[in-house]
Amino acid sequence: RGKASGRSVEMAVEVDMAASSNARPGIPSVWARAQIASLLDSIAVGDSGVQPTHVRELALEFNLL
Repeated sequence: RGKASGRSVEMAVEVDMAASSNARPGIPSVWARAQIASLLDSIAVGDSGVQPTHVRELALEFNLL
């Protein structure tokens, strides 16, 4: 997410986590931490679609707890 020429822009990038984790084992953890930060930001601004359980599940899946 970001801005380009004053407009909000979001670009989705497909990543093969299995291939990435073999070459660079820290990447999944970095990705999960960024996702958790984004989820926590959503919770902080009152996004009712994001629940604290989403954060916990992601953290457990990536062994961050």
